[in-house]
Amino acid sequence: MLEQIQTERIIEGDMKCVCPRRNQLQRWRRGAWLGSAIVSFVWFAFYSTECDGQPVCPGGGSPTTVFLDSVHPDPNSIVSFTVTPLGSIPHQAIPQTAAPTAVSMYNPAYEAQIDLSSMGWVRGRFTFVLYLNHSNLFEKSVYSYQIAEDATGVFNDTVQTVNIRIGPGGATLVGTVPVPLHSLYGSPHGLADVAPGTVHSVETGSASSFTIELVSQLDKLGATLGDPTVSVTCGQCLQQPILVRFSKSQLTPQDHVFATFTVTPNTWKAISATRHLASDKHDADLNLSIPLTADQGGSVGQQLIPVHIRFSPPLRWIAVSILMGGLLGALIRMGRKCVLEKRNVLNTHLDWWEFSFGLVYAWVYWGLVFLVFSNGETTNAIIGIKFDPTQLIPSFLLCVLAGGWAPPVTRLEDFAQNLWPGGGNQ
Repeated sequence: MLEQIQTERIIEGDMKCVCPRRNQLQRWRRGAWLGSAIVSFVWFAFYSTECDGQPVCPGGGSPTTVFLDSVHPDPNSIVSFTVTPLGSIPHQAIPQTAAPTAVSMYNPAYEAQIDLSSMGWVRGRFTFVLYLNHSNLFEKSVYSYQIAEDATGVFNDTVQTVNIRIGPGGATLVGTVPVPLHSLYGSPHGLADVAPGTVHSVETGSASSFTIELVSQLDKLGATLGDPTVSVTCGQCLQQPILVRFSKSQLTPQDHVFATFTVTPNTWKAISATRHLASDKHDADLNLSIPLTADQGGSVGQQLIPVHIRFSPPLRWIAVSILMGGLLGALIRMGRKCVLEKRNVLNTHLDWWEFSFGLVYAWVYWGLVFLVFSNGETTNAIIGIKFDPTQLIPSFLLCVLAGGWAPPVTRLEDFAQNLWPGGGNQ
């Protein structure tokens, strides 16, 4: 019993000796845990706001503000940019369509990429996605931004170098990005005629073809051409539709393309369109409208190209040809009668009747031939030879033949003799 009591006292004394050490160890553990928590909080608070000047914090924290400077695509237009953070993504999630080589960073610590597939229009604003990060953190996460263009004015679509700035107020310039700039209404002058003052000749009596050369005014972007439409300023002088064929539809920057027109005149209306002063250089305009869409997300812009045409020959020269051919044919007719009657002296009364008949025959025959063919193309092949009564030489020869040669006018002469007996032989 005495031994048991002594043992309990010894144990009690040992416990009183050990307990202060254990309490001190627990206090040290609590202090270490509290200190590490304070250090972690300070580290997180500091790097999540500033990240030592990095635009994206380690582990995908909040980025600093990113700015893109405004640019002027032409003296009368300006494009500014609205930057909206989209959050961080793993580096492996960057689309294959992002273009790292398109970015020039002054500070080698930064890297940026533009996602070409993200380019498009959202509520009337051209937008795309930009990826930006510190280069040694690229394997961890990348922060993405949506860039929206706010364009003022009308200008040709182009590409311009834009400054990238980070930090409050965009204080730090870190690099540049070539950005496509697009007008809401497309490029107003995306195509131009290489020779705008050229007047193209169109025959009045047959289908004609001619070609113009166009050049792209887009200096940095390619373009796609749509289906063209054509209107004409002379009313119905040309038959519809007017065919236009391009040598190619896909253009590179400052590329050339040939447009071939095929037109068929309405003969009489085309001739009527030439009734103006000889000083006028052309008879009508073809207004060519071409839809053009710039590459990298451009909107459709209508290109208006005026094309000058002149109908050949004009009415005044056709009249001169008919008059001269009729006069020559009438003289031949009058001389032929003298030869047949073996006379060396002209009988004024009889011979001038022959001259008048020949002149009338020439003009009437030309008019009949013209009326027969004027509803369509007046060019027809006779014994393999093309014949067009609206052209100068054929109309002249037709009048000479009709006015001066006997077989073509025999039936008309018999009709006139029956209508007015003895009128031509007295």
